Amino acid sequence: MTLVEILTRMMTILGQTGLYRITDDSFIKAELSAYADGLKQLEKELEFLRRERFLPTAESDGLVKMESITGREMEFAALQDRRDMLLYRLAVTPNDFTRPKIEQALAAVGIEANVTEFPQRLYINVIRLLNPNISRENIESAAAPFLPAHLPGEFDFLPQRWEVFDNQEMTWAQQDALDRNWTEFEEYGGN
Repeated sequence: MTLVEILTRMMTILGQTGLYRITDDSFIKAELSAYADGLKQLEKELEFLRRERFLPTAESDGLVKMESITGREMEFAALQDRRDMLLYRLAVTPNDFTRPKIEQALAAVGIEANVTEFPQRLYINVIRLLNPNISRENIESAAAPFLPAHLPGEFDFLPQRWEVFDNQEMTWAQQDALDRNWTEFEEYGGN
């Protein structure tokens, strides 16, 4: 029951007691109507606070406050992406240094990537960035807290993975004979 509904019910009950004459021109009606207007505003503010308090429903202030706590403001991202990044970021624990958990943690800072583990390093193939204007240095520094300290991370920003080239029906000599520069090679995926 809303506060306004409670006030309307109270006006009805007060009128039924016979102690008050609640008519359109009575002082009690004016006073209760003023309360109703104040309660409408209070109810609106409470609904805003309820919505912004929880990440799955936050839309503005709640997201900005949580982003400031985590140290990453992501105004450039879509609303649901911002919520997801915060939920991922706040869910990371010291036990989350497995390949799937590292990928999930990278998503928390707006980096969609595939992680491959090697004995002496992590290979991180960046697939998509939520903020395409971020520099490589900023990407690497944003990812650093989520990577194991004992394994250096090697970031790969190429749009094509080597597996794509390896799966072509051409040998490397045939690829080389096409006389393409590296940019053309990346863009055409070896075809």
